[in-house]
Amino acid sequence: MTHDQAPVGLDIRASDAPPPFPYVDTKAAMMLSSALALAGAARKKSIRSLAAELGYKQATVLSHMAKGRVPIPLERAVEIAEVVGIDPSEFVYAVIAQKSPSASKWAKVGAGHEGRMDDQPTSKHGFAIENLLGFDTGELNAEQVRIIREVSLDPKPARRWLSPAELPIMLALRDAKPGLATDGLPAETIQELRQKTSRP
Repeated sequence: MTHDQAPVGLDIRASDAPPPFPYVDTKAAMMLSSALALAGAARKKSIRSLAAELGYKQATVLSHMAKGRVPIPLERAVEIAEVVGIDPSEFVYAVIAQKSPSASKWAKVGAGHEGRMDDQPTSKHGFAIENLLGFDTGELNAEQVRIIREVSLDPKPARRWLSPAELPIMLALRDAKPGLATDGLPAETIQELRQKTSRP
């Protein structure tokens, strides 16, 4: 039905239509937009190449998320954060807030959160974690709580875990490049490392 065919008494206005960018003002969209801009300026990474790393066939998918046209999928928030260079815990918190502002207060995964796991409502999962640990989760420090939450949100956490043999290597890289955790390494440097370590 066109505007001219609208029934008498039915006032059709442009303002009645949903906004084209409903998530543009959310923190998650702003964080992603800033990260993409920084990746382009500092790391010479295009949105197309970042989208390809994430397995998206079209760069517009990532662009629409950054512009607030579509919501950011929570199940991929950690992976997106790692690829574009955002703190995963803060980004996940922002994505939860984007989907449900009322639920975000329970997530408490934002950067700088100093709470304890027992700040959350007790559940069977909480008891299960305590049984696995062998002690009260209230004894965990803030860094341990943050890591456990990140692990629980990542469907493939093993790929982010360092073995005792790998730890000295990563510590050396972090010492050599203090901003490694947030800025990562240029693609050229990563390629050089792969070539050097693959030599017999």
